[in-house]
Amino acid sequence: MLSFFASYLIGSIPFAVIIAWLHNADVRRVGSGNPGFANAVRTIGLARSLPVLIGDIGKGALGTLVALALGGGWWAAVGAIIGHCFSPWLKFSGGKGVAPFFGVTLVVFPVLGWCAVILWLVMTLCTHKTSIASYTAVLFVVAVLWIFASPAAPALSLAALLILVKHRHNMVRLLNSEEHTV
Repeated sequence: MLSFFASYLIGSIPFAVIIAWLHNADVRRVGSGNPGFANAVRTIGLARSLPVLIGDIGKGALGTLVALALGGGWWAAVGAIIGHCFSPWLKFSGGKGVAPFFGVTLVVFPVLGWCAVILWLVMTLCTHKTSIASYTAVLFVVAVLWIFASPAAPALSLAALLILVKHRHNMVRLLNSEEHTV
């Protein structure tokens, strides 16, 4: 339980809100209102948003390292993703969990994690829609984990389900051809 809580607290740091605030902006009031990397890009630009991406991936990685060091398993590591999605600093709202998901994956499955990040980047460049890129990369990771019968598959599948649920409004906008682009 301690390992999950530590991972959760690390994951709850709202880097998009902090970095945007340093640039006199509030990602919660601009664009989609989502306190994550994609909306930070729309709000303060790509160059200024790179610390958000690094921080969000980093908190997934650090949350995983701390959870594993404290004897927690994959379920505890997923705490970083849950903390990102339901931050107590943001009244239990938050981002959609993709960047911390990559951080969790990069720690224990570095090759798979980098493949997912590259897939996300390629899909973003091809579609200009981070939501499509996010679905593709996250489901790719989960599929590979199940194919190779990884013990992490159930925990990361639950995290992927959370990410898909957090993207439900994006799915509706995609179906209505109204999805945001980057």
